[in-house]
Amino acid sequence: MKCTSRSPSETGPVEKDARTFDDACVKDVFTQNSALGLLVVLEVLGIEGGCESGDTHGFVLVEQLDTYRAAAESTFWCGDILDAIAARVPNAGPVRFEKVRIDTPLDIIVVRNGEPTGFAIRHPWIFADRVRSPSWRSRAPVCDARRLRVFLTHNPEDLDAYYGRALPELMATAEVVSNPLDRDLSTPELIEESAGCQVIAAHRATPGEAELFEQRPELLAFLRCAVDISTIDVDAASTNGVLVGHADKSFIASTAELALGLYLDTARHIAESTHDYRSGNEPPQRPGHQIRGKVAGIIGFGSVGGYLADLLQSIGLTVLVHDPFVDVPEEFEQLALDPLLERSDVVFPLAPGVPATENFIGEHELAMMKHGATLINVSRGEVLDEDAVAAALDSGQLGALGMDVGRAADQRPSVSLASRPGVVATPHLGGLTPENADEQAMSSVEQIRAILAGEMPQRVVNAAHATRLDTYWANR
Repeated sequence: MKCTSRSPSETGPVEKDARTFDDACVKDVFTQNSALGLLVVLEVLGIEGGCESGDTHGFVLVEQLDTYRAAAESTFWCGDILDAIAARVPNAGPVRFEKVRIDTPLDIIVVRNGEPTGFAIRHPWIFADRVRSPSWRSRAPVCDARRLRVFLTHNPEDLDAYYGRALPELMATAEVVSNPLDRDLSTPELIEESAGCQVIAAHRATPGEAELFEQRPELLAFLRCAVDISTIDVDAASTNGVLVGHADKSFIASTAELALGLYLDTARHIAESTHDYRSGNEPPQRPGHQIRGKVAGIIGFGSVGGYLADLLQSIGLTVLVHDPFVDVPEEFEQLALDPLLERSDVVFPLAPGVPATENFIGEHELAMMKHGATLINVSRGEVLDEDAVAAALDSGQLGALGMDVGRAADQRPSVSLASRPGVVATPHLGGLTPENADEQAMSSVEQIRAILAGEMPQRVVNAAHATRLDTYWANR
């Protein structure tokens, strides 16, 4: 086969003499073979001036044209194409590439049991400058439509940090499509990139907005690889029959340990001194204070609060607790909020991020604290009134602030507050340990395996409204 590059204006909707998608027989073949995961494409990777067969072309697998609509509308986007797999298609040509430009027609050949069926379609020009092929994609398994197609929203940094070790497990379970951009996706981008995927496994920075559930009718489940689902429109998901799930609370120890670390740093100026030394300067002898014998106030006695209380008590702090909704163990003193603030040397607000806790620590609460006390926030950024906190730092009423969360993107601390003197800040690292990341990523893998097994996954919030999943199970 020989192909010569031409401009889009020189090419009609479909090449002359080629079968079209209007041919009912071709549609049937596409539908049948798509269901079996046996669609193969002869892809001509064109260059200006044309190309010769055997030079720049190669067979590649289409990840799964899983609906009649996808075939009929000729939806062949870059994200739908995998690198060649030589074991399935001998002499397939290049097995991986970082970026290609597809600017010549595609000859689409339906294959059954490794042999062409005789149906061939020439698909017109496709421009595709945005192809990215991460190294793991070249190891992707052969498409099998009996498995689910899963879109991972994690950008490359988060994919490595949170899902890297669980990725082989997911790839052994489902077909995986990755976020093709080097950043988090907007909702319109997510709608486009997740086309044809039945499950979205979402990083915490990816919201689940109503438009997604309305415009992706093939989507069965939106699984958050974290516990917080406050940015998912669960009502819209339920209205559209989409299951919403979240990960288990595996971050408890990691988050509590980071809270202690931030407190130790504010008490002993560890980060400041380290920064001075790394800058080639000898730091001054900054006086700190011993934390043994101090009083810690914990607001919110949930999983992290309970773990942190034990941790602080074990190293010699007296622990006070404010939480009107739980029974606190007798070894900790339970108080109303103002008395707790008045007595505490360090305060840990661990309340959930809900409307009732917006600006929970504000001007009044800061004024009630001991002069020069320390505030450590590892819960949610919106719990703090940042303007009031900044004013308290300036006046000396607040002696130090440790923060792992804030009001910037992805719940990271705001630079304007984190850069102030007396502040120790980390970029939302509370759960970023291999132990927690692996468990939360594997949580979504387990949920996907349950869906494939015809079972309702654990840790879902709207099982009674997952009508798309019911239809999927009934039609398998």
